[in-house]
Amino acid sequence: MRTGDDFPEVVSGRVTARAKKLMVEYGFTVRDAVEWYLIYMVNPKKRKEVDKIILREEINSLKMDLIAKEMQLEELDGD
Repeated sequence: MRTGDDFPEVVSGRVTARAKKLMVEYGFTVRDAVEWYLIYMVNPKKRKEVDKIILREEINSLKMDLIAKEMQLEELDGD
């Protein structure tokens, strides 16, 4: 089961009654519609560049978290 942690970004927008009816009729969520549109419209090379940027940001964030945890451990070891 997916949680909000898997999809941390929130976006909103307005759609036509027709679009909303089609989404309900076919069981699509707004997330589905956005993802499918991006896959269809965005150049694969550009998607890859964005994926690399996001991964680098996540790696840097994890490194900072690791450093903070190591510092906490050093403090506990020092007591």
